Amino acid sequence: MQVVEEFYRLLAKKMSVTDFEQWVYATPTLETIMSEDDYLGLITLNYKSNWAFYELEKLLKPYVDRGEMHKRELLELLHTLADGGSSDDILAALLATFNLFCKGYSFFEELAHYGVTADDDFGWDPEGKWHRMTDRQKQWYLSEFYPEVQLLANQLIENLTSGAIFVQPRLPAGAAVFTDTRDIAARNKRVMASKNGDWWQFWK
Repeated sequence: MQVVEEFYRLLAKKMSVTDFEQWVYATPTLETIMSEDDYLGLITLNYKSNWAFYELEKLLKPYVDRGEMHKRELLELLHTLADGGSSDDILAALLATFNLFCKGYSFFEELAHYGVTADDDFGWDPEGKWHRMTDRQKQWYLSEFYPEVQLLANQLIENLTSGAIFVQPRLPAGAAVFTDTRDIAARNKRVMASKNGDWWQFWK
């Protein structure tokens, strides 16, 4: 349902509160899918308040699947690794894979091998080493992880999209709750890749 898709966009911060406000006023069908109290709360909300986003989270929570939201967050991270982006975004995604693995997302294990290397090199970065590197230096550093990282990310994208790995709503403490229906062979499958060409061009 397109209306609910807009809820997801806002909650994922893909839409600004200001744009969401304009969309609310232009979407009368909201009244038919929301309770009377929730709809009234939506159209009378002070969207200029510093707390507007958090109030919207409370209003919209009953209308979205929090497990689906969590899956989308993970897929966005994986698409950054698989499809490319800025060097800064890719480094952040690599660091996130290690963090997720530490929180119990065991299906990130293979990606976390690369994430822990990035964490060792730049995770704390007290001297701002990463930010003093040129774009070319960043690209060459990240190229050492490719194409293996891309293949692993695509593999997990397929698993999450197909439901072979089913994530449930994230707990307040960030602990992992998921069901992995892959067989042992699939879980232990290792990607094979060879470096052909200049992988730093992946970010161009």
